[in-house]
Amino acid sequence: MVYLILLLICMLSELVLAKSEEEIQVIAQPYIGLSSSSDFDAKEASLIPGGKGDILSIITIIPSIASPQYRTPGGNEQGYYIRGSNLNDNQYLVDWLPLGYIFHFGAPGFDYSVVHSSLINNFTIHLGGFSPRYGSVAGGVIEVDLKPPRLDKLYQEYRIGSEVGFVVEGPLSNDEGFWFSLRRSYFDLVFNLFFKNNSPGSKKKEDRFTIKQFPRFYDLHSKYRKTLSDGYVDFTVISSTDIASAAINEANDPSIIGGLSVDRGFTVGGVRWVYEEQEYRSSLNVNWLHNVSGFSIGTQGEGDPNPGGSFTLDNVSNSFQLQSHHEFTFSNHHFFTVGIDLERRYGTLGGYFSLPNSNDAGSSALTFSKRTKAILEEKSVRSNFEPHVTYIYQDEIVLVSIGARLLMSDLSNNVTSTKYHYRAVSDRSRLEFYIPQGSVYINYGTYPQLPEEYYLSSRIGAPELVMPQQATHTILGIKSSDIDGWQYKFEYWKKETKQLTIRINELEKERIASTGVSFTQGFDFEIRKQFSSDSNLYLSMSRSKGTRSNYPGGPTYPFGGDQPLSFNIAFSSSADDQGWSWGMRALLHEGQPYTKVVARQSDIQINENGDLVQYFKPIYGPYKGARLPLFFQLDMNFRYQEPGTDWYYTVEFVGLSEYLRQNVISYRYGTNYEKIARPSPRYTQNFLPSFLIETRF
Repeated sequence: MVYLILLLICMLSELVLAKSEEEIQVIAQPYIGLSSSSDFDAKEASLIPGGKGDILSIITIIPSIASPQYRTPGGNEQGYYIRGSNLNDNQYLVDWLPLGYIFHFGAPGFDYSVVHSSLINNFTIHLGGFSPRYGSVAGGVIEVDLKPPRLDKLYQEYRIGSEVGFVVEGPLSNDEGFWFSLRRSYFDLVFNLFFKNNSPGSKKKEDRFTIKQFPRFYDLHSKYRKTLSDGYVDFTVISSTDIASAAINEANDPSIIGGLSVDRGFTVGGVRWVYEEQEYRSSLNVNWLHNVSGFSIGTQGEGDPNPGGSFTLDNVSNSFQLQSHHEFTFSNHHFFTVGIDLERRYGTLGGYFSLPNSNDAGSSALTFSKRTKAILEEKSVRSNFEPHVTYIYQDEIVLVSIGARLLMSDLSNNVTSTKYHYRAVSDRSRLEFYIPQGSVYINYGTYPQLPEEYYLSSRIGAPELVMPQQATHTILGIKSSDIDGWQYKFEYWKKETKQLTIRINELEKERIASTGVSFTQGFDFEIRKQFSSDSNLYLSMSRSKGTRSNYPGGPTYPFGGDQPLSFNIAFSSSADDQGWSWGMRALLHEGQPYTKVVARQSDIQINENGDLVQYFKPIYGPYKGARLPLFFQLDMNFRYQEPGTDWYYTVEFVGLSEYLRQNVISYRYGTNYEKIARPSPRYTQNFLPSFLIETRF
């Protein structure tokens, strides 16, 4: 019915325009702006404080994007909540290459993107309502467009700031160019020196958590481009490695006492051919993604396969992808796109572990020692077939887009002879009316997504029970065109999700089901003002509320990433005659919900020496039933360019407001939960002046 109404609008608009003798202006690639999105070019983003020289780290300034307030290095809290979706419900694309992850892990305030900021041309955050060309994800899409290599001269850049690195780029011939970049973090060298025997922020030498290896990362980027008369060919490689380790010296759960180690990395390489002419444009991508992650914790007991060893979880995968996309222009205002995405993925899951922790969908409160574990020697093969098609009509009055994407996924493994088949259809549409100096639009679409890889494991998951989750995006918005440098956008959005894969605690055992449902709605407001090429004002506000339930009609609980109210403002000044400029950013948002410990219960367990030891396990209150205090942060930077040179200096102060008031990110209840009545707050430790020195020649 929705599609029929949209087609009728197209026909009526054709009749109106048939009476007009004006020439219709063909707008190239109208499908680019079909989603609810916010975009930044590299220069604008680099002026906003808070990123410590990493421009992708400022994306939380965009309304409806929330970061977990407490994150452990390499834990499951990495990523971003986008309009009520889980942290893992997003797609990351860099020049249409799929990444294993887009942010290096780290403690709060020490995480950076895997993409070198000097290589970024612009980036777009698709918050919802994106076209069928993008993948089957329920959350959002973070899309990064890299700069093409320079063809005029050899160019070098060296920088030291949050990391040390360099970029070399230049021509190989009149129509061939390249760039190459290598980076490494160095905070690990500093912190391992100062905090060798105890955790940062500890007030005693014998701390229950000792950092052995502060989070460390490396990344590499390279691109070769051959410019053709009707397009170009790219060869791109991006690689990243992260590592961190610690020791858990004391805990209420004896099974997690021991070592803690996290490492992960990926390498992605691809060939992209783009062909362009006036009425036809196509692209062909052939990609390979190698992903590896390892996690170990604690000490195995007498009843485990390797007493004295660690609990380990190792995941290695290789994906081969083919993406073909074609765009056609018919007459002045009819557009048609068609494409297909093919993927063949080979995965290996090893170690001895349980399902990883999850804070997203009401997982059980079982301690690690009580969780069901299995020896993992599982190899799987997954094939994805995803064709997509979009029809777009556009004229001076209206834009109508209707499209669909089909998800067909087949899974097999060496544990069982059963083959599992997952099917889902995604319909996506947009109706936009042009008004003087702006437009009014509505987006509607369904967005399926396969469960996380662990749930598809026959050893610790339940591939026969889970189903693709289905998220429905509804967006109603109004936006302005550029009016003397001012732009505004207001959106009301709603997201309903069903078939969420969840874990339920029943009689001290976990059960997996795809019965979870969620409902989130809110509104976003965004204002931009460009005063000059290097002076901007950005203001955003969002108001939202999200709830979840383990089954339709069941009791509801708050969504873990719920951030009901947020406010952001950022300003950057133009450089004065001496080369000085400055920027300011302030953010204010309500604290996220957490599950409060209300009591403790004695538990007798056998430790690694075979002795009976009394431990205490927590008794929790309502899931996500409490909320952290209000969060406020003020950041500033000061920039200086030496006149007549290519030397740039930036000093940034993140968390200036912590001199007056620290932000609570979690609570400590004590090793034996003896502080239930008055838990100790855990605060952010963001106030660390950072610097960035760049030279280019």
